[in-house]
Amino acid sequence: IFIMGVTNFLLLLVGIPAVYATALAIVLYERSQGWMDVFERGLIDALGVASDKYPIMILLMSVILWQLAFFLSTWVAAMNRSKAWDNSTTRDCPEKQVGLSYRLYCGHLNEGEQFRILSAAVVIALILLQSISDENEYKLTLDFINYCCTGYILHRYFFHLMFILNIDLLRSLSFGISFWYSIILLLSSIYGVATVNKRLDNSIPNVFREFDFVKVIQGLMGQK
Repeated sequence: IFIMGVTNFLLLLVGIPAVYATALAIVLYERSQGWMDVFERGLIDALGVASDKYPIMILLMSVILWQLAFFLSTWVAAMNRSKAWDNSTTRDCPEKQVGLSYRLYCGHLNEGEQFRILSAAVVIALILLQSISDENEYKLTLDFINYCCTGYILHRYFFHLMFILNIDLLRSLSFGISFWYSIILLLSSIYGVATVNKRLDNSIPNVFREFDFVKVIQGLMGQK
């Protein structure tokens, strides 16, 4: 037991920082390609929401993910139950402790945990936004808030998908990426958007700017 415990500890000691470092690298790569700007515009148009209300819509989407994961977990457990459903002890239901139902329930709990961080970051950022009188600075700050919210919610959806498909590494990466977006938003409220923007841009390796993942995929598929 001792040897296995030490092995597990060393594995996590190396593995957890590696996952978070990789997640941050992906955030920087996405920024170098401008993907979040494209997704943000698409989401704003699809949702029919004003840009200054967009962060609040993202919070609502997170709540929907949280609730949907719970519903799906319960429905899967009910389908796998051989006796009548007992609504008095749904959290302790044995069918909810295994397989897909358990993974969905874990996703439900995780969404609730991460929502607290994002909601705090969004509320603080929006409060500080109201104190900005300069029109250009206001737009820059709002764009950055929306950028972080877009990165967060897209990877939260991917997180839940990977949980359903039971792909652990991609699930952990998705968690780490969305976590970084919420932390970056918090940091912008502390140091200012201009400072954080500059630091992020300066942290992007040149190879990230030169490597176009989309074009590589198109090339592999024989498209121009």
